Amino acid sequence: MVRRSECNHPLWNMNPQTPSRRPRGHLAVIALFIVLFLHAVLEATQRAQDPTGELAVLLWMQVSEALICLTVLVGLIRRSPWRPIAIVVWGVYSAAFVVALGPVLGLPPAARSGLLGGAAVILALTALCWWYVRRDRSVGNDVSLRARAPNCMLPQRSQGYAGGCDVLLFPAHPRDLCGESF
Repeated sequence: MVRRSECNHPLWNMNPQTPSRRPRGHLAVIALFIVLFLHAVLEATQRAQDPTGELAVLLWMQVSEALICLTVLVGLIRRSPWRPIAIVVWGVYSAAFVVALGPVLGLPPAARSGLLGGAAVILALTALCWWYVRRDRSVGNDVSLRARAPNCMLPQRSQGYAGGCDVLLFPAHPRDLCGESF
């Protein structure tokens, strides 16, 4: 067994010798939702500064969009098991948001066809992100891994802390984790 005491948290890993454990695609999905979150916050603040106060429903729709994006980000960063569900919730809400812009803004029916195309693109992006995140089976805790493969030797937490992070005991090589593929 190899004892690791350095902090290997994916966001605060300051050790240049330790490689990142997140695939590039996972980081791309995180970056996408950071941009979407920042855009929703920017739109909400611009709508809140509107002196006329017209279309207050758009403000609440943007705030809801920002909160959903933040929820997805938390799930992605923590590698929570509910992150694919959060992505689907975001996609359905965003597509409904785009379709609802027609009646809210009073657009003519001819202009609303573009909104339906935009909603279809959002749903396609949602399906792609859902598929990618769903196939990434790594999670932030080892409870679900123990349930799927109870005979595996998984990292165990020690009782102490080193440098603000839990001290984890790992096998010498990753292939020693499990004798079987799961």
